[in-house]
Amino acid sequence: MALTRATERTIALPMYDEAAPDNLKSGLTPTVVVSQDGGAFAAATNAAAEIGTTGVYALTLTAGEMDADLVTVKVTASGACDQVLALVTDPAAPDLSNLDAAVSSRLATADYTEPPSAEATADEVRAELAPELARLDADVSDAVAAPALALTAYDPPTRAEATADKEAVLAAVAALPDGADVESVLEAVAAVKAKTDQIGAAAVTVTSPVASSGSVRLHAGDDYDAAHGRALEFAVADATHALGLDTATVTFKATQATWEATGSTETDGGYLVTFEPTRAQTASLTLLRQSYELEATLVDGDVVTLATGTLAVERDIPAV
Repeated sequence: MALTRATERTIALPMYDEAAPDNLKSGLTPTVVVSQDGGAFAAATNAAAEIGTTGVYALTLTAGEMDADLVTVKVTASGACDQVLALVTDPAAPDLSNLDAAVSSRLATADYTEPPSAEATADEVRAELAPELARLDADVSDAVAAPALALTAYDPPTRAEATADKEAVLAAVAALPDGADVESVLEAVAAVKAKTDQIGAAAVTVTSPVASSGSVRLHAGDDYDAAHGRALEFAVADATHALGLDTATVTFKATQATWEATGSTETDGGYLVTFEPTRAQTASLTLLRQSYELEATLVDGDVVTLATGTLAVERDIPAV
């Protein structure tokens, strides 16, 4: 253990019997010499005094004797084994009386840049997160609004519409001859099913997978054919048509997919870019949420990012 330099210290010196080195020896009058930093040994200022009759002797080293990095203590006594102790010291505590109490006064130097305040750091974090938070809010709004819009658009059939063919179905069943076989009965049941399957079918509305916020929601394993009104369509604002997207190569790049546009049509306000991913392409989407970007390579070789957003994927439910 390191001791404080230039500070009086009392140490314990166990003295062992020369004839039986495992046993402490009592009643000795030890001779103690001290060396500082490897210098010559000199007699210790104080004598070593036994603690009771334990064979352990206490020695007080003065501050002057302790004023060295290495203090070596050698103890000898007739009939006892010689003892040598090496004491390593730490520098004495510095004098702080001249230390400038106003430490902050030393900070204003040419090379010092004051760190930003907590408020400035919080503002910077909020600014960085604002676009993503706004996009997340838009995604949530779209998800909440979609069911409400679907319910508003749904026009359930009236009782008269739902039972319009009831008489014809019942007549078909009644017309079965006595003892009709199972196949005939199944055909009649199939006719009933065909009629009931039509209830509410006209109320289904298919909308574009691209929300107004720019987020895209797809179902893994689905086809998105323009002929069925399911294509991914992006309206790119470019009133002067400076980009020339109708002759450019436009790609939809996500974490797990890169698709090339199947069409880029001029509009009054710019272009309508269309993508028609197949079921094989959407089936490879396993991440439920990933970022995407719409990128164009123009005819002159320039690459332009047209849009960025979030792609949300609904897992396909396999047949059982």
